[in-house]
Amino acid sequence: MPPDWITLNRLTGDIVPNEGTLTTNFSYDALRVPWNIALDYEWFKDPRAKSYLDNLKILSAYWNTDKKLYSVYKHDGTTSSFTETPAMYAGSIGYFMWSDPKVGAEIYKDKLSSLFNPDINSWKQPLSYYDDNRVWFGIALYSHHLPNLSEN
Repeated sequence: MPPDWITLNRLTGDIVPNEGTLTTNFSYDALRVPWNIALDYEWFKDPRAKSYLDNLKILSAYWNTDKKLYSVYKHDGTTSSFTETPAMYAGSIGYFMWSDPKVGAEIYKDKLSSLFNPDINSWKQPLSYYDDNRVWFGIALYSHHLPNLSEN
């Protein structure tokens, strides 16, 4: 699982342990990685992107165990916070849509699109700023509404 933060030794190029308050958890910063890699795969079909997504199968294991994804997982894979957040589903939807599509459809329906009320063109209940942004991006990715503007 990608960590929220890494530290790079500028002299050697080696990844080294973080210092200070930066974590190696998979949570609010790292959840953007599966989304970004999935968008790359959607646009360019690079097999390296698909391979990377396939390696995140632990997300399927979490879902299949609890029918939930939690907001923070430690670097060793254990749950650090038992809070569900829409942002985690939105960030992880890219993995599911390409590597576990059946679960992806379930998560999209139950955890993302269910938050939106098309009658008022807004969320059914207010979301935090971060959840609002991530869910919008997750729905757009899953719905294939992010065109590659750099295509010929």
